[in-house]
Amino acid sequence: MKKETSINYLRAIATLLITNSHFDALYPASLSFLGFGGLFGNCLFFYISGYCLTRPRDPFPRWYGRRIVRVYTPYVLFLPLLLLTGYRFLRPLYWVFPIEPYHFLPTIMTLYPVFYLFARLHESGRVRYPAVLAAAAAAQLLYFFLFVDKSGDVVEHYTVMGLLSYFVVMLLGAIHKECRRPVRSRWYLLGVLACFALYTLQVFVPLAGALKILQWEMAIVFAFCAGGFFVSLEEKLPTLGAVELLAPLTLEIYLVQLPIIEAFSHLRFPAGLIYALVSVVGCAWALHWLAAKVTKRLLKPKNT
Repeated sequence: MKKETSINYLRAIATLLITNSHFDALYPASLSFLGFGGLFGNCLFFYISGYCLTRPRDPFPRWYGRRIVRVYTPYVLFLPLLLLTGYRFLRPLYWVFPIEPYHFLPTIMTLYPVFYLFARLHESGRVRYPAVLAAAAAAQLLYFFLFVDKSGDVVEHYTVMGLLSYFVVMLLGAIHKECRRPVRSRWYLLGVLACFALYTLQVFVPLAGALKILQWEMAIVFAFCAGGFFVSLEEKLPTLGAVELLAPLTLEIYLVQLPIIEAFSHLRFPAGLIYALVSVVGCAWALHWLAAKVTKRLLKPKNT
């Protein structure tokens, strides 16, 4: 499959957004609002997943098994180091299904089988992505208005609301992949800028009650518009070293940053932020290199 430059850009942006949201402790109190972007980055990651996985070819056990190996290998390799830093899991289940502190992993493992099912049904002509998208979006809205406690923090990731929202984004990525109707990139860019403007506004004018649904919707629209913007520029995007470095490290950066942020949180700004960023990228690259070696051995076809 052709390696698309636009997807590397999107992976790098998702990585930066997710990491920046976890760096809020490294900003001074007066600038802590700059530590944002986690929900935007998460939605962008699942947009990329839907875009890249829309036509699965392997039988489900092989398809899903390979993804379990790729996702869990860096986690298992990093787990001893995480425990050495003093981290303790709140529940025994979290060792293998780490909703805390790594909700990303169980979310991936939950949504990928669902997406595989609908991808195969779409390919067979039994359903179409737009119809599934309409049903998923309706379910997301109904669940929010009927069951979500709007007095608290609505953005909770490994919940029914979170799973429905991320599944919507995956379907948007799949639709973009399947339908290449030309849309001017500037319209997508306007959508991205509008989402950032709305986010900035709600930092100073917090959303309340039913309006909190906009926390999810602006992140979903952002992922759709950012994805469309870079995909529409595929033939024009230059290959950048920083992008090529960050793009493959999304998962590893997510895994290593927790103890590193804690280690540098006592330093003054911006030294703590700079040291943490360099350390996160360096440790993530080392973990990615090691995980790639192990994964290659685990997934190596057996000689018959």
